[in-house]
Amino acid sequence: MTRNNLFKPKRIGSHMLRWHLIPRNLFGINIYLHKIYANDDERALHDHPWDSFSIKLFGGRLVEFYRDFFGEIEMDFFRIAPRFCYRTADFAHRLEVRGKPVWTLFFTGRYKKSWYFHCPTRGRVHYSHMTTPEGTAISDCDDLPYIDLEKRKN
Repeated sequence: MTRNNLFKPKRIGSHMLRWHLIPRNLFGINIYLHKIYANDDERALHDHPWDSFSIKLFGGRLVEFYRDFFGEIEMDFFRIAPRFCYRTADFAHRLEVRGKPVWTLFFTGRYKKSWYFHCPTRGRVHYSHMTTPEGTAISDCDDLPYIDLEKRKN
């Protein structure tokens, strides 16, 4: 990555801008500055390919939805800055911005797996079935073809 690219943000879907402060590297540690100005994709919760740690620096209220043992609940721990959040690669969540855009520092660990959406009726679905790599929606959870997992095992 050239120096000029460090100061040019990358648009992630229709909800955030990302600056690569320490881009992907051999050590597997990346640091990004995010300006989140709209909600995550509402079709389903999603996870990430790596463990991550984020710090809310300033901005509006950031609400995180995640699935606990009993279903989907709202967790509002990003009201005050700074706030810290660690997520494993399998932690399914969705963020909503309420009010002003939210600025965060986002740290990622080594790549562990691919991205997944967590559809209520289908379970984990690879991101490529629901969105382009740039974040454009291409289908909903209910639009996906049914896969009989029992037949697939045989």
